[in-house]
Amino acid sequence: MSIDRQDAKFVDYLYANDSSNDALLVEIKTPTSRLLGSKYRTGVYRPSAELSGAIVQALDYRRELSSSIRTLLNGASPQVEIFNPRCIIVTGNATDELDSEKKRKSFELFRTSLKDVEIITYDELFKKAETLASLFNLVAKAPDA
Repeated sequence: MSIDRQDAKFVDYLYANDSSNDALLVEIKTPTSRLLGSKYRTGVYRPSAELSGAIVQALDYRRELSSSIRTLLNGASPQVEIFNPRCIIVTGNATDELDSEKKRKSFELFRTSLKDVEIITYDELFKKAETLASLFNLVAKAPDA
């Protein structure tokens, strides 16, 4: 970033793992962001430009953090370490968009092949939160009628 804050890059959230203090970068996109682009040849779908752009953006944030962590800390005791930071992208809605087996397969093949970036959709995130709430009896019960 320059002195006038031009070309500034800010990840949406930066966390540190409780046990190792390793950085975790979280990039938030909208629930309406597309997961897939157009059909490609033999019935598979390519990732959308939005998704591939978000991946490169998150990896660039990670690179920038890794190269400038000492400057950012400015001699302070590190609250976050840079071992092998993970990136998480929250985006899109699988239930709405992945409406065929070919689309689901294409998305999963792409998502599971990524080494340093995890992609989670909003509906998956809400389902995980709902499952945890249910597991810990945090779900409000409807009053008896």
